Formats: sequence, C-alpha cells, structure tokens
Amino acid sequence: MRCNLVSRLTSRRTAKRTYTVVSHAYFDPKERTVAIKEAGNKRKWKQALELLRDAQLQGEHKNQIIHGAAIAACAKNSQWEHALVVFQALQDHGVEVGAVVCGGVLNACERGKQWQNVLELAGKMRLMGVQPNTVIYNITITACDRGHYWQGALQLLSEMSLQGVEADVITYNAVISACGKGLELDIACSAFVEAGSQGLQRTVVTHNALISAYEKATRWQAAAHAIDSMKDDLLKPDAISFNAAIVACAHSKNWQQAVMLLSDMSRVRVRPSPVTWISMMTALEKGQQWEWSLCLLKRLLSQRLPPDIMVAN
Repeated sequence: MRCNLVSRLTSRRTAKRTYTVVSHAYFDPKERTVAIKEAGNKRKWKQALELLRDAQLQGEHKNQIIHGAAIAACAKNSQWEHALVVFQALQDHGVEVGAVVCGGVLNACERGKQWQNVLELAGKMRLMGVQPNTVIYNITITACDRGHYWQGALQLLSEMSLQGVEADVITYNAVISACGKGLELDIACSAFVEAGSQGLQRTVVTHNALISAYEKATRWQAAAHAIDSMKDDLLKPDAISFNAAIVACAHSKNWQQAVMLLSDMSRVRVRPSPVTWISMMTALEKGQQWEWSLCLLKRLLSQRLPPDIMVAN
C-alpha cells in the first residue's frame, strides 16, 4: 500500500531516529496536525512524515488536513518526491482532494524546480475536477516561466480571467518574466502596464522582471529608463535592477552607460554584488577600455572581494 511506501521512505533505519517529539503521543488529529506543521517549520521533514505514518496507522488515511500539513512540510524542505507520495496516498484511498492540498503538492514540485511535474499535475487536477485558485495558477505560471514556456503563461493568465479567478501581482511578475525569457518584449511591457491598470501595487520584483526583459532584448536605454521610472511606484531599485541594466549595456558595448549606472548605485546607496562587478568588467572589456578596467580592478582589490570574483574577471 502507498502508506507503507511513506513508511519506508521515512524510517529505513529506525535505530537511528533522533526525534525530540514522541509522535505516538499525538492521538488528536488537530494536535497531530500542529505537530506536523511545527516539524516542517523546524526543517524536520522526516519527523513530519513519521507523524503522518502514525496518523495513517490510527485510521486517518483520508484526513486531508493532516496529509496537507505533511505535504507542506515536504515543500518547505524541498522534498518534492515525498510530497508526491503523500498526495498519491490520498488518491489511493479514494479521497477527492481539494485546492489546498493540490496547491501544496504543486508548491513542493515548483520549489524542487520540477516544472514539468507542475504542469502535468495541474492538468491532472483539472481532470479530477479541482477548480484552480489564484495560488495554483501562480505556481503553474511560475513553472511556465522557469520552463521558458511563455505561451503557457499567457494562456493561463487568459484562463484566469475567463474563470473569474483574480490575478495578483505575483501572477503578473511570473508572466512578465516568462515573456522576457521568450524575448516577447512587447507582451512583457503590456503585462507590466496591465498590472498597474488593474490597481495592483507593482513591486521591485515586478520592475526587475521588466528590466530583465529589456536586458535580454539588449535594450539598454529602456532598461536604464525603467530603473528611473521605479520612483513612480515609490520604489527604490536594488542590485538586481542595476545588474540587469548593466548587462544590457555590456551586450550593447555601451560601457559609458554601464559606468553611469555603477555611479547611480553609489548615489542611491545600493551595494554592488559580485554580478555587478563581473558585468562591469564585461562591459569595459567589450568596449576595450583597459584603463577603466584597471581602475575597477584596483577598487575591487581595495574592497577585498573574494578571490573567485577576481578569477572570474
């Protein structure tokens, strides 16, 4: 049985168990659920599955709340395989799983970078009659983004509107990012504008997704302008914002603008990251600016940056 598989996955060597909580003490389903959540929060996913196994032995094979808590514990600890096993255990017992449990197992797969599994499971859930909510759509669209499947992201956004499911800023962040990776710059820009027209509060992540889209399209002017326009949403750019714009300058061999962006980082008190320095070195190298490169090298040495950054450059 599937519950026996859960048991084997979590207790192969019972002699080496070091759990601080005696799972058999939780006879009440609510108490057991709380204990599973606490174990997940403490990164003790094996303990969470042991508590689930005990619940199953006590006849709680169809309790979606307990199983959902175990799936969430697996998701928090990047144990997507175990999350799938727990999900399958519910199905094996004929449970009609709801959106919360489905969202949990999708989240586990998404965190485990299993975007193909996310898309397959999402399709399976539809056949099961599960009505996707905003969380499920967001996870699925994010999977499309990571899988460089911008068409799927757009299709899901359109479907949300048709199904009356409200899209939030996380939805649009993923759509913009997916379109940017697919070099669909016009669509990415339209999604950015649409997010604002929908009354959503665009975040730094939203702006960074657009700036990254400009970077991939080597539109350095638009990337630099997008950084400046962040103030319209009362936002301050971060290192990711500047890095993407500097990379766009490097691709376009515009080392002067890259230097200006580095200066702007200092002006707004944004600390450069290793990616910033590598991107700057690339921009200067493509512009054949060896003197500027030496100046930057001296700055790096004075700041005592890790040797790997120096080697990379």
